[in-house]
Amino acid sequence: MNNLDAVQAHIQKIITHYLPPRDNHYPELDDAMRYALLNGGKRLRPALVYFTGNIVGATRDMLDPIACSVEMVHCFSLVHDDLPAMDNSDLRRGQLSCHKKFGEDVAILAGDNLLSLAMEVLSDQKNAPISAKIRLALIHMLCKATGSEGMVGGQIMDIKSNIHYNQRILKKLHSLKTGALIKASMMMGASCSPSPLSTEELVRFNKIGDALGLLYQVCDDILDVNADKNILGKTAGTDHALGKYTYVDALGIKEAQKYANQLRHSVKEMLTPIARRDQIESIIEYIYTRTIT
Repeated sequence: MNNLDAVQAHIQKIITHYLPPRDNHYPELDDAMRYALLNGGKRLRPALVYFTGNIVGATRDMLDPIACSVEMVHCFSLVHDDLPAMDNSDLRRGQLSCHKKFGEDVAILAGDNLLSLAMEVLSDQKNAPISAKIRLALIHMLCKATGSEGMVGGQIMDIKSNIHYNQRILKKLHSLKTGALIKASMMMGASCSPSPLSTEELVRFNKIGDALGLLYQVCDDILDVNADKNILGKTAGTDHALGKYTYVDALGIKEAQKYANQLRHSVKEMLTPIARRDQIESIIEYIYTRTIT
């Protein structure tokens, strides 16, 4: 797979392999989980797993369950982010958000189930030829990116209005809420190298992951202001409506756009020592030019 379109098609096909058999006693839960997981999406995080894995020489059968588990965690986070107690979003990926279609109770449980399923897929030794040591490290990375040192930590910062925001705190918030899983996707792919990576290589991938997460968020904040909801895939202007402090608030729209361009070039410079960097560079351009969230 050498581009994002190929990853999207591949993930859409194989991720169903990891879904549990349909439970006829609780069809709504199954339907809601599949709706959240299979309802389109950029599959950006799985792409980072594959593209980074390709750089270090990992095989696709090693990377498949990792990419799927990362996407399951991402979809779980979207279901919960959209809930009335969080961002209260009616739309996701151009369609009704999960709780709008199935109700809050079912949506919450569907999200919970996706998170549990991700860990089940990643921990099952039958799913890929990965050593127990590496598998444990992968589980640790994904859990850390999900919990209080990742998405959950960023989300609690995001919903607490008593925090006095500035650009430093904003960067910290989004390094957790958005950046942690993006970085983990890269590091999990890199961890499948047939031979151990040097400390320098690991540090480089770690920094690239951080920078990609920041670029993604700045571009996301700009999209929330500029994009048409029919293209965006969700209701535009929700951050402003919820009183959230964004990079557009911190910098103004023109300076935020300049900052995004600076980040774009900065990440590309970080990639310079890497021989097979074309696929990651395509992700940078996609993040920078995208019109959907």
